[in-house]
Formats: sequence, C-alpha cells, structure tokens
Amino acid sequence: MTTTRPRRERSEAQVAGLNEKVVSIKRVTKVVKGGRHFSFNAMVVVGDGAGHVGIGLGKAGEVPEAVRKGTSIARRNLIEITMAGSTLPHKLVNKYGASLVMLKPASPGTGVIAGGSVRAVVTAAGIRDVLTKSLGSPNPINLVKATFEALSKMRSPEETVKKRKALAAALAASPPPEPRSPRPPRPSRPQQARDGQPPPPGGRPPRPPVASRPEPQPEKDLPETTDSPASTVSENIEEVQQGTASPEAAATTPEVVSEVAEPGPEAESVETSPPTEAPPEPEKEHEDNEESRE
Repeated sequence: MTTTRPRRERSEAQVAGLNEKVVSIKRVTKVVKGGRHFSFNAMVVVGDGAGHVGIGLGKAGEVPEAVRKGTSIARRNLIEITMAGSTLPHKLVNKYGASLVMLKPASPGTGVIAGGSVRAVVTAAGIRDVLTKSLGSPNPINLVKATFEALSKMRSPEETVKKRKALAAALAASPPPEPRSPRPPRPSRPQQARDGQPPPPGGRPPRPPVASRPEPQPEKDLPETTDSPASTVSENIEEVQQGTASPEAAATTPEVVSEVAEPGPEAESVETSPPTEAPPEPEKEHEDNEESRE
C-alpha cells in the first residue's frame, strides 16, 4: 500500500516567481498579569534575482503565520536597485540603528563575500560579485534593513549626470532672484561735546568736570611728650607758688587752677585732711658736747 504525501502549498512569493529566504525566526515572550504570552517574528527577504528585492518582518502566534505575514510585507516593499553588470556601481556605507554595513563593488568572478544576513539580501537582488563588511551590531534584523537601505541609495553615473543637468536647466530657466534690499544704515551714536565747545545738535549735554581729589600731605613729626597734662599742670602750680615759674606759665596757670579748683554742680565734695605737723628735729651732738664742757 502506497501512501501519498500531502502536497505542500506554495507561498505567494513562489507563485509570483520570487525567491523567498527566511533570515531569522525569534520567539518573543511578553509577561502579562495572567502569565506569559509567546509569539514569533520572522524576517523574510524576497527577490527575483534580476534587480528587484524586498524585505518584511512578520509577527504572529505561530511560525508559519509569521512567515506568511513577512512574505506578504516583503512583496509590498519590492524595489528596483541599480546594478553595474553583476556588481554595484560604487561603494557605499550605510547605518541602521547600531548596525553599519559597507558595500563595495568587486571584479567579475569574485563572488559574494558577505555574512548570512547581508548575503540573503544581495543574492535575492541578483548581485553575484560584491565585497561587504559588517562594522557594527550583528543583529540580523538591523543588518537586513541596513543592507536594503544601502541598495536603495545606489545611483549610476548616468543617472547622476542626468539629474544634475536637469537641475541646471531648471535654474537657468527660472527668473533671477530679486536683489536683496540693502540693510538700512545703523544710526550713529550722538557725539559728546568737547571741552570749550557747544554740544552738537541733538546730542547729549557735556558732562560736568570731575573734581580732582587733593593729594594727601605727609604728617608732620610732632615732639614726643612723656608727661601727662595733669602732671604738667601740677608742676606749673608748684612753680607759681614757689615763685620760680616763667612769665608765660604764670599767666596761664591761674586760669587752669581756677578751672580745676571750681567744682561743677555735679561734682562731689572732697574731704580735706588737716595738715600734719613736722616732728621736732633732734639736737645736734656737737652742741651737747659744748654744754658739757662749760
């Protein structure tokens, strides 16, 4: 008894004549209140090998459904790239996220020098001779997107020359731009009047002159006096009483004495002690000796 294997359904890309390549499949876990929710995402690259390529990232709860969604998205994102025979027209470095990819044209017969993610894109596009280098993150999703953007930016020299000529013709046909109006002159600041001249019309009045400060003079050396004023007054009073004071001191001393002697209304009374009598002087020895002789 022979068993027949069920016929595998062809994908939409294969029906349309496109080559399909699944680059990566990842399981994604989302933690929710009731537990964990698992899903899958699939990066798919499709191309016809003749300069058309597209990429798509599908997400679903099952792997086949994620691949189908990725293929459908990639078909909608198909672009036509510029090629120079079996290689690229020029070198290009493109960055997507943290991934950095360098694409460089190669001579015929070199082959595809690339990693898994970059190789899937350039092969689906139909490039057979190319040098590539991944200079950033090895994330396959970012690498595929960086390579896809780099291929979309490729331009041939003929296209660049044609675009520049069209731009030059448009600029020549357009009317010249209007000359820019000159900037109005900046108003000058009013001038101040000089010394001895009237102020200009519309200007500010002259400032008053600033008075110069006198220069400080050196202090004169005064004679050093060790006696206090009270001791000097008492000495002058004693000299006046004894009659040995000079005329100038005698003229000024009575006034000072009167000022010192006359107490004020708030001055306190000072008790004066009676003068003490001096003790009698002892008799001399020689007088005693004379009396004894007599």
